[in-house]
Order: sequence, then C-alpha cells, then structure tokens
Amino acid sequence: MNKALRILSASIASIVALSGALHGRAVTTTPLLIGQRHVGLDFSYANSSSSRIGNSDGVVASANLPLTASFDASVAYDYGRISGSAYSSQNHTATVSLLRYNVTEYGKPYFVATLGHGWDRQKVLGIRKSDTGALWGLGAGVEFSIANLLAMDGSVSFLDEFEGDRSAVVRYQLSGQHWITPEVAARGSIGYDQTSKGPDAATFRLGVRMLF
Repeated sequence: MNKALRILSASIASIVALSGALHGRAVTTTPLLIGQRHVGLDFSYANSSSSRIGNSDGVVASANLPLTASFDASVAYDYGRISGSAYSSQNHTATVSLLRYNVTEYGKPYFVATLGHGWDRQKVLGIRKSDTGALWGLGAGVEFSIANLLAMDGSVSFLDEFEGDRSAVVRYQLSGQHWITPEVAARGSIGYDQTSKGPDAATFRLGVRMLF
C-alpha cells in the first residue's frame, strides 16, 4: 500500500511539473474538461444486483493535466467499501492514465490507457483475506458541449489485474458537468458495471471539478 501511494505521489509531482513547464494557466472558455488542468473529488455509490453482496459507497480523488494539444495525463485514487450480510470489503485503487483525443466540430473523441495498483481487504462468510496487484485498462469515449456551461461525456472502459483475484470490470458511463463559476463545475455520472467474478452494479457519482 505504501509503495503504491509513493508511486502515485511521484506521478502527480512529475505530471504537475511537466504541465507547468508546458502551459501558463488554465483556460476557462470551454465547458469541456478534456484539455484543461483540473482536480476533482467525487462521492460514489454502487447498487449491486445481489442482495447478499450489498451496496457500496466511496470517494474518488483525481487530477488531469494537459501535456500537448492532443494528450492529457491524469492520476486518480479510488476508495470503496462494501458491507453485506455475507461479504464485506475495502477496496483501494491508484491509477495513472494517458488520454489521446481529437478536436472535432462534434466534440472531443478520445482513447485512454491506464496502469495502476489495487489493494483490497475482504471478508467472506467470516473469513478474511487480502489481494493486491498491478492493474491495466483501456477505454474510449467522446466529450461534447450541450450549452455554454454544460457538457456531457459518454464512455466505455475495461479494467483488470495482470494477476490476482480482483474482478475484471467493463464500465458503461455517462457523465456531465455544469460550470457554477469560470473555475468550478458540478459533475455527476451514472454508469453500469459488468464484472467477471461478481454481480453487476449500477453506479452513481456526484462531485466537483476545479481548474487551476
């Protein structure tokens, strides 16, 4: 766990330093988040299709930094917990992603590649176990404007461990943000997770994005 946090901290520092060298200050003239420097904090909730597993809640912290006119880098930390009658867990995920996008008249279509580390603590029928391992993921989507202060983002992504017991997840997600001020936006998302070793779940997130 400490090693993963050190890697995540070093990644944040390196990306911030590189972005600062390449860019002056954040641009606030578009409702789109891709291509802008921002930090975010989301509260998450997942409604499992299994009554025995139970629902989960958590928090996600993230930072996005543009590297060039068509590449963004981002880091994220995701904490989630599940409390059910037969199963409970605490799940931690730290990731670094590289996003490649194009600018078109319809929005910004993109592809994203992710590497990370996950560490989980679980209890199944009273038996405790832990799992840790490296993660990889791929995704694609498009972010597009709805109005001057409103934008949407539709995406599909896949995340899995190289080795380990964590379920592979295919996530279908629709997100949107509305700018409250030129620097702060409220953001929400709904999604559906298909997992390889557990029940599917509907997911919900609500949070903020702030330019810097």
